[in-house]
Amino acid sequence: MKTLDQVEARTPVSAAPLTITASGSYYLTGNLTVATGNAITIASDNVTLDLNGFTISSTAPSPGSGIGVALASIRKNVVIRNGNILGLTTFVAGVFTPGGFLDGVGNTNTSSVNLRVSDLNVLGMASDGINLATTTVPTFVVERCNITNCAGFGIQAAVIRECSADTTGNAAISGDCVYACSGETVNTGSATASGVSGLSIVDNCRGIAVSGSGLQGIAVSNSRGTSTFGRGLAGTTVFNCEGISTSGTLGLDATNGTASFCRARRDGGVALLAANAIGCTVIGTGTVTAPSKTLGTP
Repeated sequence: MKTLDQVEARTPVSAAPLTITASGSYYLTGNLTVATGNAITIASDNVTLDLNGFTISSTAPSPGSGIGVALASIRKNVVIRNGNILGLTTFVAGVFTPGGFLDGVGNTNTSSVNLRVSDLNVLGMASDGINLATTTVPTFVVERCNITNCAGFGIQAAVIRECSADTTGNAAISGDCVYACSGETVNTGSATASGVSGLSIVDNCRGIAVSGSGLQGIAVSNSRGTSTFGRGLAGTTVFNCEGISTSGTLGLDATNGTASFCRARRDGGVALLAANAIGCTVIGTGTVTAPSKTLGTP
């Protein structure tokens, strides 16, 4: 005969608010709702929290309160996965109306290490969807998460894979390395509010912005960025990408680098700006500004 701990070596969570103060594996046994503050606070290292397909929600009135899952102080080896975090924030007629949680998942300390968030749906945050505090710690990883209606950032982490963030008030996807993601910000006033932003690598992504860049990175490949008033897509080494700006400065911006086999559009303006343009094409009536043009670049 096996003991219960041998059969299910995890700790059930059935009520909130809760502060986890011991290492181990925890799982929700049902939906949890709080009226104010944090729902679950992780105050120990070496913790795995499995939402088990259930929903953590907040009914806090405007301007919102607390975090769905909060990491307290410096945390190490924490995994949060598999469920939903729900707030009350909505976006109607160009305006966010806040309520519920401030953030879905929040880490406040850049000295934390080995944080992983995966397979979450986050809806209606008064501030950020998933914010791991910085994009420069390589072990801050977010995978396969969906974010909608967040008045701040959608997702901020170092490595972001297979995620989407839609209707955000700041950058939708902001990381160091970003793979197979889609981000759309509705910010109309900030040039730093990008659809997808990567400090280094951006691959196979789609970004949409209003005033900021649709998509930007250093090494950008197989991606598409569009912006109404800003740059469609920007990078240093850009390969097989498309950048479109409706009425901004540039369709595709590789000012100090190389754009290879790319497509760009900015009707009546500069569609493509690059030091080297190799095998690129222009959609519409925009022009190309590049000291070096080869392989058919107009």
